[in-house]
Formats: sequence, C-alpha cells, structure tokens
Amino acid sequence: REPLISLRRQLFRIHNMNYELGLSWISWAQLARESNQLQTAYSALLQIANDNPPLQYYLEKAKLMWQKGN
Repeated sequence: REPLISLRRQLFRIHNMNYELGLSWISWAQLARESNQLQTAYSALLQIANDNPPLQYYLEKAKLMWQKGN
C-alpha cells in the first residue's frame, strides 16, 4: 500500500492536483497511525499543514493527538 500511495502523491504533484495531494498525505498519516507509527503520521500531516489542508486533515490530526494522549 505504501508504494501505491507514494506514486499517487507524485502524480498529483506533477499535475498540480493539490486537494488530491493533501488527501494522499492524509491517507499516509492514517495508515501510519493505525500501525502505531505516530511520528510518521505526524510528519505526513506536517506536509500539508500550511497548504490550506482539506477538512479531513483536522479529523486525522485529532485522532492522532488522541492516540498520543495529548
């Protein structure tokens, strides 16, 4: 699943599909969080934090913070 998400991100970046790129980073963060790789999930969310992130970003960030205990 990881290589597929990475390939999708590259294609979205090439075609300036910023919304879809953001969703791809969120998918990566969710996959990492569900695997208990919390630092990786946090890093994925940081990739889109300053780029007008989609609404799902805030939901995934809340889930990550809840799991971390913050």
